[in-house]
Amino acid sequence: MKPELSPRAVVVTESVEADSRSLARAERMIAAMRPGEVLRHVDDARLDALVAERGWARGARWGEQPEPRDPDVVFTTFREHLSPEEKQARLEKHPHLKTNLLHGHNAWLYRGDGLPEWRKNRNTVCQPAWQLHTVSGCPFRCAYCGLGNVINVRANIEDVIDYTEREIARLNPPQTIWKWDNQTDINCFEPEYDAVRPLVEAFAGQREHYLLLYTGKSDNVDFMLDDDHQG
Repeated sequence: MKPELSPRAVVVTESVEADSRSLARAERMIAAMRPGEVLRHVDDARLDALVAERGWARGARWGEQPEPRDPDVVFTTFREHLSPEEKQARLEKHPHLKTNLLHGHNAWLYRGDGLPEWRKNRNTVCQPAWQLHTVSGCPFRCAYCGLGNVINVRANIEDVIDYTEREIARLNPPQTIWKWDNQTDINCFEPEYDAVRPLVEAFAGQREHYLLLYTGKSDNVDFMLDDDHQG
């Protein structure tokens, strides 16, 4: 993760602190940054308030920001274990958690490219697919991009992998290519994030499914050269 990120604030949520692997991942990444302050023991109510206090929901594109700076960083967890009713109640109580998916409900999102409604509303055609997101938000300052206000890092990669393997087995008809992650550039957070290695190893065990890692801004690729992808 070089050069170092210098966010004004780094936030560690309670769900991260409750899981030793997630907390170790967050601490490793924080040690590679130069944050102005680190806020810990943050629950849903406090995180919801921080969205408004810090202006994370403004959604301004990088090119529209008068004084671009490194985004704040929030460490959250993938919360797919919650029922639909629990998710709805949580968002009704804390609506600001929708910002950059801070609620953690949707590490898996369906991109409906090519479906009639998508074509009607967006005037684009592509292949519909489930996409994997473990980081929402990006430090690279592409003028057209609106993902620069806050970076949401899901720290429980092991749970994401377990869920992914169950979904691969469940989906019918199957999906061959699994896209990860077009809401950021994962490579710039490695090797401290340590998400590429375990996901590559998980997909190396698959024979009909392939992981597509979105990367195009960071030149930080050497860390993955020795990963055993088994072709």
